[in-house]
Amino acid sequence: MGLTLPEGRQVQSTLLGKDGQRLDLRYVKKSSDLHLELGYKMERHLNDGDFVLFSRQPSLHKMSIMGHRIKIMPYSTFRLNLSVTSPYNADFDGDEMNMHFPKSFETRAEVLELVMVPKCIVSPQSNRPVMGIVQDTLLGCLKITKRDTLIDKDVFMNILMWWEDFDGKIPAPAILKPRPIWTGKQVSNLIIPKKINLIREEVGPDAARKFLGHTQWLVNYWLLQTAFSIGIGDTIADAATMEKINQIISKAKNDVKELIKQAHDKQLEAEAGRTMMESFENKVNQVLNKARDDAGSSAQNSLSESNNLKAMVTAGSKGQFH
Repeated sequence: MGLTLPEGRQVQSTLLGKDGQRLDLRYVKKSSDLHLELGYKMERHLNDGDFVLFSRQPSLHKMSIMGHRIKIMPYSTFRLNLSVTSPYNADFDGDEMNMHFPKSFETRAEVLELVMVPKCIVSPQSNRPVMGIVQDTLLGCLKITKRDTLIDKDVFMNILMWWEDFDGKIPAPAILKPRPIWTGKQVSNLIIPKKINLIREEVGPDAARKFLGHTQWLVNYWLLQTAFSIGIGDTIADAATMEKINQIISKAKNDVKELIKQAHDKQLEAEAGRTMMESFENKVNQVLNKARDDAGSSAQNSLSESNNLKAMVTAGSKGQFH
C-alpha cells in the first residue's frame, strides 16, 4: 500500500525494522500483514517543500554548500536559479553537484536557520553580496530602466500577473493621452521593497530573495515581449570609424619600421636592465599595444546606444570591450 498525501498523491515508502530489515510498502498486500513495533523508522520519498543541502566541488568557501527548498519536477537533472550559480561557480556545461537530505529535526533546523540561500546572499568573508542578477535579467534591467523605455497597457498588465505581491492596485500610467503608457522604471518601483530608501534600511534575507526573484520574473517577461538579438549589423563600423582605425594602424606600422631602422643602425638606446634586443622588442610591443587600444576605443565610442553588442558589455551580462 502507498502513503496518500493530502494532495492525493501516492508515495512509495519503506519501513526500516529494528534489525535493519527493509519492508517495501509497495509489496505489502494487506495492512494486517504488517506488524508495526516501537523503533520502526519510516523512509519516504522527497516531497515539495523539503529542505536539502546542495554542494558543488571544489568547496572553496562557505557558500559552496547551501540549503535549498525543493520542488519535485520530471526528469533526472538538478535545476537551480541562475543567480545561485555565482557562489557555486557553476555553469551548465556538464557540472555535477551533490544533494544531501537531512533527516533529523536538529539538522533540518540548522539548514533552515543557518545555510539557506537567502541567508548566504551576503558573504561573511568580505561582507558583500555574492549573488546578484546575471545574464539575461541583468541585460533586461539595463534596457528596461532607460528613460525612453515605454510599456503599453497589455504588456504592463501581464507583467503585473508575474508580480507575487500584487495587491490589485494598478499604478497610474506615466502618459495618459492618446493611450495609457507606463515607463520601464515603474516596473522597477514595483519590485523595490517599500521600506527601502536612501538611508538603506535593513529588511532581511527573505526580502532580498524576493527582490531577486521578482526582478527575474518581471524583467524576463518584459524582455521576452520586446525581444533582443544580436546580428552582423552590430559588428559593422561606419566609414568614418574605419578611416580612423586605418590611420591608427598605418601610423603604428610606420613607427615600428622606424624602430627597426634604428635597431639596424645601432641608434637605439638600451633600456635600464635590458639588452638591446629586449629594449627593441619592448618598444615595438608598446607601439602595437597602443595601436590596439586606440583602435578599440574609437570603435567602441562610435557604437550607438542602440547597438546590441554594446548593450551586453555595458550591462555586464556578457563580453568585454578589450
